[in-house]
Amino acid sequence: MKVTRRLYFCTRLLPGFSGSARRGGFTLLELSLSVLIVSLLMLGLFSSVQLVTTASRLQDGPVGQTTDLARHLEQLSADVRLAQTLVERSSDAVEMTVPDQDGDGDAEIIRYQWWGAVDQRWTRTVTYSLTPNEPVTTVLANNVTQLDLSYLAATYGPADTDQEIESDEVLLLAHDDRPADSGKRVLFIVSDPDSLRNRDADKLAWMQSWGYTVEPIAASASASSLQQAWQRNDVIYISETTSSNTLGSKVTDAPIGVVCEEAYLCDELGVTTSVGNAVDYQYLSSTVGTHFLTEGWLPGDAVSISTKRQTVRNLSDDESDQAPGLQVLATRAGQPALAVLDQHAQLIASDADAGLTAGETTVFSQWSPTSEISNDTVASKVALDEDAMVSSITAYVKLPFAGSTRFAIFADNAGEPGDLIAETGIAYTLFSATGWVKIDFADACMLEAGDYWLAIAVPSGVQVRYDDSGGTSRCSSTHSLAGFDSSWQNTFGPDPNNARLSAYLTYDAIRYAAGRRVFLPWGSSGFEVTHLNEQGQGLMLRALQWAADAVPDNPGLDLPLSGSLSGGQYLAPPLPDNATGWRVTRLFCRLKKLEDASYQNVQFRLVSATLDERPSPYLLEEASVVFDYQFSSKDYVWYEIPFAASGDLRTDRGVCLTVSGGGAQAAVILNYDDGAKPTTGDTLLLQSLDQGNTWSPPSAEADLRFYLYGHYQTRGEPQW
Repeated sequence: MKVTRRLYFCTRLLPGFSGSARRGGFTLLELSLSVLIVSLLMLGLFSSVQLVTTASRLQDGPVGQTTDLARHLEQLSADVRLAQTLVERSSDAVEMTVPDQDGDGDAEIIRYQWWGAVDQRWTRTVTYSLTPNEPVTTVLANNVTQLDLSYLAATYGPADTDQEIESDEVLLLAHDDRPADSGKRVLFIVSDPDSLRNRDADKLAWMQSWGYTVEPIAASASASSLQQAWQRNDVIYISETTSSNTLGSKVTDAPIGVVCEEAYLCDELGVTTSVGNAVDYQYLSSTVGTHFLTEGWLPGDAVSISTKRQTVRNLSDDESDQAPGLQVLATRAGQPALAVLDQHAQLIASDADAGLTAGETTVFSQWSPTSEISNDTVASKVALDEDAMVSSITAYVKLPFAGSTRFAIFADNAGEPGDLIAETGIAYTLFSATGWVKIDFADACMLEAGDYWLAIAVPSGVQVRYDDSGGTSRCSSTHSLAGFDSSWQNTFGPDPNNARLSAYLTYDAIRYAAGRRVFLPWGSSGFEVTHLNEQGQGLMLRALQWAADAVPDNPGLDLPLSGSLSGGQYLAPPLPDNATGWRVTRLFCRLKKLEDASYQNVQFRLVSATLDERPSPYLLEEASVVFDYQFSSKDYVWYEIPFAASGDLRTDRGVCLTVSGGGAQAAVILNYDDGAKPTTGDTLLLQSLDQGNTWSPPSAEADLRFYLYGHYQTRGEPQW
């Protein structure tokens, strides 16, 4: 049964040979072949999957990453080749400007940065000028554990193996009111022109080598002889060999420039009332880097002017002893050593200029009637023949028991009292008193020559001495004891009123320098000028040039700034032939505020320049300052703008300074010149009428007044 049953089963499974037999399944051979074929197909499919998986691993592994990095490095190289400015060059980042890529004509900013061993990303960020607030950052690689960028500056010609050197901070470029160097005749005041001392002969020889015609004259010459001599010369040079007692004040009023070595002439020339200490020095400490005499000296620099230490005399460091217009350019041991006065600068007052009066010092015979003038104010016109510093008002009055009065000065307005200028405090008396009453101003007031009105408060019972002819007076029904009105009001009385009050001003006359004045820093009888080094001799030459300027007062032109009106300057300094880069450290420009203007926030921006020398959107550095009441509306001041992080700049490209105000109305003014150019470098004035969005074509004939300081890098020693 068992065998029969097995054979039967096999018979049904095996294929039959009869065409009429019906198949009921697969034979064992068919099934085996099917399994074999499926196995081969699965083996092929598995190999394909394994190949794809392996390729994927290779793509994500070291080989693929290396391929990507190579592609990114090639892109970095291409960007650097197109770079206009390399702003940052560090071991982990490089930032540059490249030509326009978004069609607006302005440069774009590209920055590559490795974010360090913690973040381990390396990124590329593009800032388009059309959308400066929307930078586009691409992650170039992750898991970057180390990156070190190094730089090789381009060298034209044979390879140069010299090391890159950075200069000290130097004056790169400047534009200011420079002397024309046209006054070439020197009146040389010495002790004995017929027998020059060796040091005077050396100075005369230097002046002649600089192209000057020199006329020696004795300090003992008469005032008229000196006056005739200065009329045929352009500048006076006073040797230290002269005696201050001999020369005295004979050239104080000379209308041409004076360069002085003799420190003890400081009071005669109106510079200081006394000298300072005698010190043994060969260095000066620069205090001003924006003057022709100290051009290129930075504040705080130690400047050597002599090859050896020598005894020299300083000027007084007491500001109350110094002329109000004195400008100290350099000090020595903390005291003024090099100082100048510009033409029309205020001098110190001499004894003859102190305690002068204007008005009526006579006690007239008549008293003002109490029936007509009571709780009123009276004023009398006075004339000042010179500029004055007024310290007090004195009047002859009668004060009743517990009486009081006060005085004031009003401006003249077409022959009538105008605006209040200054008022005194109140003078009281417990008992009745008659006589001269003097009241000082809390602060002396400065008045220019002209007509003024001296006013007296007349409360009930107070009377003033007067004369009814020979003068001009006015009465006001305004009660002024509590304080004078800001302008004269309520005039009454006879017309014409020819009265003169017994009242006067006390003042010190203000004197001004008729020409430029320079005090050189080697005033001492033992100083040997032969030890002056190149810096010292150069200072002597520049002092002659500056003092002899035939047109010393060139105020320049005004460029108002507001929220919509902006000004600027294209700056491309001259650099050594082998310079590889340069950077800005500070820039000085001249500004003042508009009269009666409120405070204003002024923005200074240093930006890269476009190919047409206009400001680009790429910001290198910026600074701001609030101009308020501390800034003058009368005189321009030099303002220093620190730009210590401008980055390395290309030698074939300049930068632009832009200056803009924040208010709707103009409140700050930039100082510029039209038609005068720096002696070296490339500079252009810039203006914008739409908040700096667009800039007018640069003006090749105009420039801001500025001083630009910085560093330059060279391959080896600088080659000019």
